[in-house]
Amino acid sequence: MTSSEIHMKVKSCDMMYLCTPEEIAINPLCGTDGRTYNSLCEVKKVSCHGSPVQVPTVIFADNAKCRLERAFQQNIASKRNGSAIFIPECEPDGTYSVVQCHRSTGYCWCVTNNGKPIPGTSVRQRKPKCSPQGESKRVFHDSCVVRL
Repeated sequence: MTSSEIHMKVKSCDMMYLCTPEEIAINPLCGTDGRTYNSLCEVKKVSCHGSPVQVPTVIFADNAKCRLERAFQQNIASKRNGSAIFIPECEPDGTYSVVQCHRSTGYCWCVTNNGKPIPGTSVRQRKPKCSPQGESKRVFHDSCVVRL
């Protein structure tokens, strides 16, 4: 390639020429290379420069938050022998499971749609009964309830 051909290739892969404003907007998603990209435009730019990356299924941050947090925590756990690291459970659609459990402590609790613990729902060695929205329906008879 000549220097002018390289310049044209770089210019054609510039976000301004390659992407719509909607594609430039920050909406994290996963590429087929396993990396998380800040936008669809980033994926298109990397692909334009010759990488075979694609977006298998566009899952935006609202549905991917649990998966991203899970992957992040699994990565940390793999580097620290994982025993005390909490790794969230996700539904197939990428949302948080309504009941979360910490394997090493034995505690389980209800969470909101965005994965935040609901105060007063934590129990040890069993799972609380949570509504689909994450609100606890359990009546507590325990002498000790850990509040997260």
